[in-house]
Amino acid sequence: RELLAWRYFASSCQTNLGKCTPAEFGAIVPQERVSVRVAVQAVGEEKLNIRGNQRTLVRLNVKSDQDEWALWVDATDHYKLMRVIKAGDATEVLRD
Repeated sequence: RELLAWRYFASSCQTNLGKCTPAEFGAIVPQERVSVRVAVQAVGEEKLNIRGNQRTLVRLNVKSDQDEWALWVDATDHYKLMRVIKAGDATEVLRD
């Protein structure tokens, strides 16, 4: 998912994050051994509390035919993926 976010920023955003356009990419799901089309769209910056520290992160929405994910990346730390939530599921991943 982090590679997908990097690809999105490199191909669909101009120098500042306010000028990102929605995009579609092909992706591989290794566990299922299938390929899927995903739509990625930048939502904007959000302030989140991660492990007791407030951080400003960029939110991306990623949708495929089967799933919807929300990704938060840190634009000040090489677009490092910091948080992932799967919509409609109790799945949440936080990174240090």
